[in-house]
Amino acid sequence: MGATSLEISTRSSEPRQADEPFEAAVPRLVTEIRSGCIDAFDDIALRPDSASSLSRSLGLQLGLGWKIWQVLTEDDPFVAAQHVPGRPGFKLFFKALTGAGATPTTVADLDEIAESFEYAVQQHGGDRSTFDMMLASNARSADSRAELNHRRTAFRGNSFTFGLRCDAAFTRFIVAPSSHDPSRCDIVGTHGFINLTRLRADVPWRMSRGSTLMSSGRSQSPRHAEPLFTDSSTDHTRVIPELPLLVDYCSTPLPEFRRILGRSERIGYELAPGQVGAQGGITCLVGEIFRAVYPRFASEEDSLSSFRMPLKTPAETAVFELIAHQDVLGGRTPMLDVVCDVYEEVALVEKLQSDRLPTYDPLEDLGPPHRARPSKAIPKYAELTVRTFERAGWSPDDFTVFRIEMRYPPIASSAFLSFPLPTPQEEP
Repeated sequence: MGATSLEISTRSSEPRQADEPFEAAVPRLVTEIRSGCIDAFDDIALRPDSASSLSRSLGLQLGLGWKIWQVLTEDDPFVAAQHVPGRPGFKLFFKALTGAGATPTTVADLDEIAESFEYAVQQHGGDRSTFDMMLASNARSADSRAELNHRRTAFRGNSFTFGLRCDAAFTRFIVAPSSHDPSRCDIVGTHGFINLTRLRADVPWRMSRGSTLMSSGRSQSPRHAEPLFTDSSTDHTRVIPELPLLVDYCSTPLPEFRRILGRSERIGYELAPGQVGAQGGITCLVGEIFRAVYPRFASEEDSLSSFRMPLKTPAETAVFELIAHQDVLGGRTPMLDVVCDVYEEVALVEKLQSDRLPTYDPLEDLGPPHRARPSKAIPKYAELTVRTFERAGWSPDDFTVFRIEMRYPPIASSAFLSFPLPTPQEEP
């Protein structure tokens, strides 16, 4: 929120223009609304210093008083405009101003400005809901409450359309120099869903697993992998031996999967249809170790290393982690991109500016794994992390955790964490 001073310049006398661009109309109208309010306050010698004092002085409901106060004090006009009341709210405001002694001329002028705002809503947005989305998309500073509401609405709609939702989607990559080949890296990949709930019984769902990409566009998908953990007492491996379920971190009974043939003749795995609602909720994690699979140093073809989390499932939260050895990152901080992958063959490789989506959630540097704040969205997070490092034979002191937790992430997109590969001369 900006300063609370109500010393606002005089309203522009410029007439409303039918063809005025949205980007010009919004700042002008917000300035005019503010000036009209100040004129009315001058009539009644009112100098409010907060939303509550404005509401008390005029006998307004606090919610309406808060909206008007936001319009008066918010620095960014595209944020301020999201709080402009509708016509019913303005009528209550005008009635209160008139009852307090504002002149009919002043109130009529303010009413005309309110009509101009409604005209702009119809001209540019067609309806208030669309207009508010346009405002939020053009705001200089993110209005966290507004953008979260839009993302929550998209999550609910996508949950209905696709017939399922989950509390959390999880992808983690741990990268370290390989003990088998010093020119390459070992990677531990962990992926899955927390409390995946079907809204329709006939909904299968693909088990998405993250991937790694080089700047040349080559995918570093290995042919062979080791299960992160093995459990000989569990007979689920007789069904799909190559699907490395982390049994201790899955719901009971274990989810049922089936093989499918995907694009490019690749074998995939999908959850079989099952019970709807909370009683049929599924938690499922898979984990693998890839040895000497990833180039450690830059080459003429590849200078950038990217780790990808596909965002294809309606989720309340997506947790994406890159835990990197200090000799791999060399003190660098990964770059975060969220990219629309409707045009996947282009977006994944080139990350065109037109495909990039806004990111509202921060990428956090959490320090060494054993000191990092556990993710509340992932059950048994700390235990899983300790066991993973023990299994890989690595010391957590040599690693740094980078994490982003996205609330209601956009689906049909991918999150990337990328960093430039060092040259052999830059090796610590």
